[in-house]
Amino acid sequence: MKPLPFLLGLAILVLWSCDPDLDVALDLSSGIEPSAVSLIFPEDVSECTTGVSLSDTESEVIFEWSEAAVGDGYILTLINLNNSDIQTFESETESLPVVLQKATPYRWLITTTLTGSREISESEVFVFFNAGPGSTSFIPFPARNIAPGNGQAFPATQEAVNLIWESSDLDNDILEYDVYFANVNPPTLFSANVADSQITGVPVTTGTYYWQIITRDQRGNESTSEVFRFTVN
Repeated sequence: MKPLPFLLGLAILVLWSCDPDLDVALDLSSGIEPSAVSLIFPEDVSECTTGVSLSDTESEVIFEWSEAAVGDGYILTLINLNNSDIQTFESETESLPVVLQKATPYRWLITTTLTGSREISESEVFVFFNAGPGSTSFIPFPARNIAPGNGQAFPATQEAVNLIWESSDLDNDILEYDVYFANVNPPTLFSANVADSQITGVPVTTGTYYWQIITRDQRGNESTSEVFRFTVN
């Protein structure tokens, strides 16, 4: 005589295999893609001055974003641009208070999740400066790539690319850029003291290329972008 747990398990397995609607429901739930949200506060390329002061070095800022049309959970990713420290916070609502360092630049984005789905959606990325006492000079925000797109693939016939980026500074005093570019990571210095936010006609052959931008303002403050990548094959 078979044990009762074995018979119950066999019955459940047979019932599952005979119920196509259950399989369809599971497939549908796992394939639904959540929708991306719009970031509201802190605003992009701004100085955040509304935080509640907790100490000489910390303040609490409430992050806000729009409600996802499809999704039931959010992940706030926060990057300290001074030391590249990354923090993540989960939320079921469209706002979240977070303790930040004063006089510090940050990058943030929201990832939307959906229970039962393997898919996620990411928002655009905002940067801001969390105000601190005596903040009279601001470091430029790290440059963002415009072209090539990060991870973009070019055909093997590609002979040259244009490196285009954008950067911003709350002081509006960006002076120049140093451009690092190579087929190794980290890339090596390609061109120093570049006045424009682009270099055109950079020769390439097949392979993987990496590039990075150092932004410098008139006070000598500098910021370093992430390393961008593209391939030619």
